[in-house]
Amino acid sequence: MISGTAAVNITAGDLTLYDDNNAADVSLKMGTAAAESFSITVDNGGSNKTAEKVIFATATASGTANHGQMTFNVDGTDVLSIDDDGIGMGAARTIETTSGAMTLTSAAAATWSTAAGALTLTSAAAATWSTSA
Repeated sequence: MISGTAAVNITAGDLTLYDDNNAADVSLKMGTAAAESFSITVDNGGSNKTAEKVIFATATASGTANHGQMTFNVDGTDVLSIDDDGIGMGAARTIETTSGAMTLTSAAAATWSTAAGALTLTSAAAATWSTSA
C-alpha cells in the first residue's frame, strides 16, 4: 500500500495487475477513501479463475442525489452519464447497432418520451408497433 499525498508516477507504457488464484477478484480503486471512491473489479468465480464479470462501482458517503455519477467523455464532450436516475445521453446522441437486431425489453411498464413530445421510429424493413389499452 502506498500512502501519503505525493503522486505515484508510472512512466512505463503498461500497468498490468494479475492474481493467479481462485476467487482473486482483482481490483483497481481510486479516491480519497473507500467511502469516496471508484473501483473496477474483475469478479472471478468462487472457486475458479474465470473472469465472470467486470464491475464498475462508485461509493460516496454523500446523501446528495447523483453524487458518485459516472460520466463518459469522448473528445471533450460528455456523451453518456449513469446516475441515480439511470442512463442519460447528451444532446443529439444515437443508440445504434452495426449488425443484427436490437431489442429493448422491460420487465415492467416502459415509457419512451422526448422533450419535444414526438417519437420517430425508422426501419429499413417492416416494423411492428403494438399498443394495448
